[in-house]
Amino acid sequence: MAHNDDEYFIASRILFEVRQQNTVYCVFTTDSTVSGRGTEVRRRESIRALTLLGVRRENIYFIGQTCGISDGSSYRAIQIVYNKALETFRSLNIARLYVMAWEGGHVDHDTAHLVGAALSRTLGLEGQAFEFSAYNNFRMPWKLYRAFRFVRRNTEQYRRALCRVEAFRCFLLFRCYPSQWRSILGLLPDAFYRLVICREEWIRAIDGIDYQNKPYNGELFFEKRFKVTYSKFSQCTKKFIDTYLKPRSERDAAPLPLN
Repeated sequence: MAHNDDEYFIASRILFEVRQQNTVYCVFTTDSTVSGRGTEVRRRESIRALTLLGVRRENIYFIGQTCGISDGSSYRAIQIVYNKALETFRSLNIARLYVMAWEGGHVDHDTAHLVGAALSRTLGLEGQAFEFSAYNNFRMPWKLYRAFRFVRRNTEQYRRALCRVEAFRCFLLFRCYPSQWRSILGLLPDAFYRLVICREEWIRAIDGIDYQNKPYNGELFFEKRFKVTYSKFSQCTKKFIDTYLKPRSERDAAPLPLN
């Protein structure tokens, strides 16, 4: 994940893995702030949320804070983020990897995706890596966005139905982020619809993504909202993509059952 509070988008899957008695490790790739002020507050909020989901405190890694990667800058330091993440993961016995979606919502989200996709190849987890959506502007006007819904792509998706208790537990997790109430407020309608009304979780395999191109045609949300052009993002990540994420014609690993 990129920021402290991004776990909100994958809370139901974290809860599922914990209930399956699997050990869950969570990694954050930025310090979640622009100036460094408030970093500890954001960190404590994520720790509270994740421990409520059953994640052990010692399994939460804040590599963005360790490396001094501020909010909005991780794409300029993608190799540093990857190296630190690889150092962290090499000592762990990882069976599946969940990464933020390649969706043009936030530059840090897409950077975290690239790092996760590269790790899946380095660690031999191809076929075991899946993405989850945070928010994007796909087919939305102006600066409006939608959350918990993927950019359209011809990739296998997995739906899991949530029980009522699980759905409300994940939805109400927003109370763990008082410092981010403005941002969270904008997400709540979609979160309520997806989690409480539909009571469903969606994840998607990351196989077959062409990282030489935008997540979708047109101006991306991070271009509109955060004033980072895709050209600039691409320039900073091109070498990384060429090194770790060139297209491959074969996928050796088959996905594990997800339901």
